[in-house]
Amino acid sequence: MRLRVIVSENRLAFFIEDGTYEEAAPKIAAVVRDLKADGITFDSISAVEQHKHDDQEVRVDVKR
Repeated sequence: MRLRVIVSENRLAFFIEDGTYEEAAPKIAAVVRDLKADGITFDSISAVEQHKHDDQEVRVDVKR
């Protein structure tokens, strides 16, 4: 799984576009936990959300 990080307006957003929600949610939570362990502080942390249906196909083009 590849993690995509978007930084904008003093916010971090983490996205995993492949795999299932059940696979991705703990990985995103682990990234946040690791950042906190490294001393990065957050004003607030929202719950990990799912933005696609389980049966929805997602196409990810990878440029190499």
